[in-house]
Amino acid sequence: MKRFFWLFLFVTPFFGAQTKLETGVQYNFIAKDGQNLYNATLVRETPKAYIVKLDSIGEEEIVVEKNILVELPKKSLKVSSLLQEKNLPRRSWQIDFTGTLLAPSGNLTQYADIFPGFALRLGRYLSRLPYLQLNSLWSQVQYVPIVRSPRRIDLGLLALGVAWVLNINRSGTLDFFIQIAPLLSVTHYNSFTYQQTSTGTGATAAIGINWRLPHNLFFTMNVGSNYLYDQETVILIHGVSLGFGISW
Repeated sequence: MKRFFWLFLFVTPFFGAQTKLETGVQYNFIAKDGQNLYNATLVRETPKAYIVKLDSIGEEEIVVEKNILVELPKKSLKVSSLLQEKNLPRRSWQIDFTGTLLAPSGNLTQYADIFPGFALRLGRYLSRLPYLQLNSLWSQVQYVPIVRSPRRIDLGLLALGVAWVLNINRSGTLDFFIQIAPLLSVTHYNSFTYQQTSTGTGATAAIGINWRLPHNLFFTMNVGSNYLYDQETVILIHGVSLGFGISW
């Protein structure tokens, strides 16, 4: 019995030294449900969990429960190029081009129930601002041709606003965003007998996702609404947008 007691005292410290992780070092965490974390930096360790950070989501801390892991975390060596792309930090700038299907209300329904649109959007990711957890600025130029022969409307929209961007998966490849902005609109009406150009103001809001791909590319999708006020006329335009972009 004494022999086992002394063996236990000898082995326990040795085993503990082998399982203790080093703070500030990157590890791979392999989970039973397949939600793995690669290149995660250990911040601290508790008896039941590891507290880590991912470069792809900034300073936000992630709690990894020890009982969900298949094995003890191992130091990150060289992972595949695809995983390296997935865990790249979020870039500061991004630009995307989207095509949109729009459904109007008000006078525009005389022209079409559904019509296309095209948008170019520029975004700037920031460190978290002190108010309302805002972390992104964005601007967008949108062109909407509305045609019903012989009449035609060319609608241009300019927006400049703020956004909340939140990473929603552990590998850092999927961002959820909510964006709002004031609008400036320029509308050109054209028919055989009538032409007019007018300006107006309004607001826009959208929710969507950005799915980051290798080589700094990303796929974007959003659902939004534009509220326009033009010469005592209120117009609502709802739309779904799909497109691709690049970040740097």
